[in-house]
Amino acid sequence: MLMKADLPRVEDTEIDLREIGRALLRRWRLIVGTVAVGFALVTLYLLVATPLYTATASILIDTRSKNIVDAEAVLAGLSADTSAIDSQVELIKSPTAALRVADKLRLDRDPDFAPGEGSSFWSSITGLFAAEEAEPSPSQTTSSDGLSTERAALASTVLAGLDVQRQGRTYVLTISYTAKSPEKAARIANAFASEYLVDQLEARFQATKLATDWLNDRLAALRTTVQASENAVELYKQQNNLVSTGGQDLYEQQLGQLNEQLVLARADVAEKKARLDSVEQLLQGSNRVEALQSVLRSEVIGTLRTQQSAIAGREAELTTRYGSKHPQVINIRAQRADIERQINLEIQRIVANIRNDYEVAVSREQSLHASLNELQGGVEKNQAASIRLRELEREANANRALYEAFLNRFKEVSQQETLQAPEARVIAQAAPPAFPSFPNKKLILAIALVGFTGIGVGLAFLMEYLDDSFKTASQVEDYLKLPTLATVPIISATQLKGEGRPIPVEKFAVHKPLSTYAEAIRALKMEVLLSNIDQPPRVVMVTSAVPGEGKTTLSSNLASFAAHTGMKVLLMDADLRSPALTNRWLGQEAKKHPGLVEFLVGEVSREQVLLKDPSTNLHFLPASHKVQNTAEVLESAKMRDWLRLAREQYDLVVIDSSPVTPVVDSRVLAKDVDSVLLIIEWDRTPRELVMTAVKNLGPSSNKIAGIALNKVNVRKMASYAPYGYGAAYGKYPQYYGSND
Repeated sequence: MLMKADLPRVEDTEIDLREIGRALLRRWRLIVGTVAVGFALVTLYLLVATPLYTATASILIDTRSKNIVDAEAVLAGLSADTSAIDSQVELIKSPTAALRVADKLRLDRDPDFAPGEGSSFWSSITGLFAAEEAEPSPSQTTSSDGLSTERAALASTVLAGLDVQRQGRTYVLTISYTAKSPEKAARIANAFASEYLVDQLEARFQATKLATDWLNDRLAALRTTVQASENAVELYKQQNNLVSTGGQDLYEQQLGQLNEQLVLARADVAEKKARLDSVEQLLQGSNRVEALQSVLRSEVIGTLRTQQSAIAGREAELTTRYGSKHPQVINIRAQRADIERQINLEIQRIVANIRNDYEVAVSREQSLHASLNELQGGVEKNQAASIRLRELEREANANRALYEAFLNRFKEVSQQETLQAPEARVIAQAAPPAFPSFPNKKLILAIALVGFTGIGVGLAFLMEYLDDSFKTASQVEDYLKLPTLATVPIISATQLKGEGRPIPVEKFAVHKPLSTYAEAIRALKMEVLLSNIDQPPRVVMVTSAVPGEGKTTLSSNLASFAAHTGMKVLLMDADLRSPALTNRWLGQEAKKHPGLVEFLVGEVSREQVLLKDPSTNLHFLPASHKVQNTAEVLESAKMRDWLRLAREQYDLVVIDSSPVTPVVDSRVLAKDVDSVLLIIEWDRTPRELVMTAVKNLGPSSNKIAGIALNKVNVRKMASYAPYGYGAAYGKYPQYYGSND
């Protein structure tokens, strides 16, 4: 069971589902009541709630690039990551967008968007009791974002009905707006979608225009810089007489050309000198004509050599035929000598030409070498000037390249300024809804059912947790470490109705011997007498922690039932402060009849004070109504003597004493009795209070025979302990009489 007193027990830490179910059954009225009240409140709210309508427009964020012109955009397209899409959601929900929609639709003139419209009922109630606010200062008329208080309030009111969501992992945004009118909801939702597209175009246009203006200003500055750097290059060339062709210095070009020519000239000189040396060497040989023929390769010499060979052959033929002295032989010899002379002359001419070519090549080489030396001097002279010139040229080239890049970008951006395309498009216009989105009666009622059921269950568990009264015998035994002698059912008003006249409650067990109450009294009598087998108690004091726990009724029924069974029993009213038992037995005669005090002081005899019930032979000693020192009377030696005498003369003496906690009378009397019967009202008396009563008895607490749980609701108790002590009272009615 879910109660505070059970929490410290280690063995009860496991969850008992059956006990939880029983706890809910015990508190079913609280749960049902909570659900009923909650349903009533929710139903009342649904009856008075203003219906709201929600219209939804859908926008597709197109992340693909639209290259209408082949140029990089000033404002880059949206990326496909989640943060970029979420940023667009926040952009639509911004106060700026709300104010643009409000201005477009003139929502500031709409009563639904007036300041304070749509405030909660609770806010309006609390506003009636709010203190009058002071006039706002001028600094308070402007919000933190620069908007006036009225504009900020308008934006907040417009945004209150807006809901922008991303559909899953797609690039589709749904713009939903909730208003009191379906047409108004659709109109505002479409206005938000339209203003978002316009804002996209304006953002791109403004970015492009800003870039164009900046580029234009930058181009003017760069143009001036380029002109200045180019003028500096030309001026420096003029000042230092630096001439270049094809982007290269003239001196360097000439130097390169001379180097190439000098290399060729030297090669030519070497070639011609080698040829001349070869020819001169051949001229020194014996067979110089044949050797020179292979070197010179002259056609003239070749022709002459052919003629020479022909003449030599003719000469040999003629010499053989006519002899060496023949005129023809002499003539042919003269021809051969002339040819040889011609060959020698041709050889000399060719050798002279070779020598002349060699000398010309040497002269040309020397001339080129002199020119190269002269040109190298000029190059060395202009090296410092060339270094500075190249530096100026590099600067001019860099400025020119930068200027051309900015010029190209300026032309591209100028074209983009006149052509802008949004990166989003409306794929579904918002239409006026046919049914209200709020209140969703079925959903609200379902939530109310679940919610208030949960609240009811929570309250049930809370009540169980806060309830620290005793419910079962096991709780009594676990908490007080005392045995539970009986669980006594409560006597209802129906049970007290007899056939002819009402049954007196103080003798109900005698009149209804087969009732569950009589069975409990019977069990209680047996348990009290068996509490000490060696010395069965004769004098039993019946008490309770606080008044009203039913100890008087139980004392009377216990004594009456014991006397009815044949025992000699004395019932004594020792509650001198509130003698309820005396009042019940004597009625109007209670104040006139002498009682315990008069008997103890000797004013009356025992026969005068004792009363006898003829139906049960029960002896009754009433209490006195005029006593001041009650504790002293009960602690007196005469009281002890009387109890000693009663113990000898009666089988059982039942003493109805005062409660333990309010007064000390029971504590005094407990010292002289055999046992104490402590009465606890079921489901009422707090545990700590009972524990305090046990402690207040002091050493006499050892005389407590046990506990009697009184006024038990048998059926309700079964929900706490279906198999506990006394649970069978309500399960087996065939063993008990009617009206029990």
